[in-house]
Amino acid sequence: MTNKSNHAIRRALLSVLTLAITFSGLFVHAAETGEVREVYACNYINGADRDDLMSARDNLVKQLDKIDIKLNTYLWTPMTGTNGEIDILWQNHYENLNAFGAVSDKYTRSPEGQSAQAKFDDIIKCTSSLNARQEIFNGGGEMGGNPPVTISVSSCKLNHGHTMASSMPDLISHLQGTLADMAEFKSFLAYMTVPMVSSTDVDLRFIGVYNTTADYTAATTALRTSDDGQMLGRHFRTVVDCNSSLWSGERIIIND
Repeated sequence: MTNKSNHAIRRALLSVLTLAITFSGLFVHAAETGEVREVYACNYINGADRDDLMSARDNLVKQLDKIDIKLNTYLWTPMTGTNGEIDILWQNHYENLNAFGAVSDKYTRSPEGQSAQAKFDDIIKCTSSLNARQEIFNGGGEMGGNPPVTISVSSCKLNHGHTMASSMPDLISHLQGTLADMAEFKSFLAYMTVPMVSSTDVDLRFIGVYNTTADYTAATTALRTSDDGQMLGRHFRTVVDCNSSLWSGERIIIND
């Protein structure tokens, strides 16, 4: 999918510099970057709905097979906290930045990719972003048994006086230590994403993945009612100012 947002070059360069500092192990010690997530925030147009989207997805899979493109794609639909602004998030996942570039070129320059894209353009209108993605917590329990999963998203701006390099390592370490001691977070994954190319003014996002909504509510209750959880909450509010939302997520193209 190639719907484009207006990209601010200066912001992109600053984001890449921030990532180089924060995720130094990914950018300095490795030949490739870490994981990259291509995100399309979309609304249905022309009376289209999910059935139309899945039909376009099926056609996309057929076209990608012809040009030997392998995608891992996730679809998120809003549960609460988005004010009805977005109908879906379509997300393509890549092992690194170069993998994204190779797929993007092959898709946009091939007749098969252009044909597949035309079907999407008839049913959804999107803005896009490219984000670095890093796992920051894994409870070790079984995940993703029966889709969809429940996903919590905190979209955050750094508070005055705080930077990714100075404040985020301690905050992540605090989060890891607190959640590791809580049984409610055994079947739980947490990620941090940082915009690389985007029109948003968000500095970073914390993304939590739960097997069910009941798992989310149990874990959130435990966190908010425990002394350790409340301390972690105060640490978060000191460093970042966030807006929260809940999503239902499922994997719709699988190529492992």
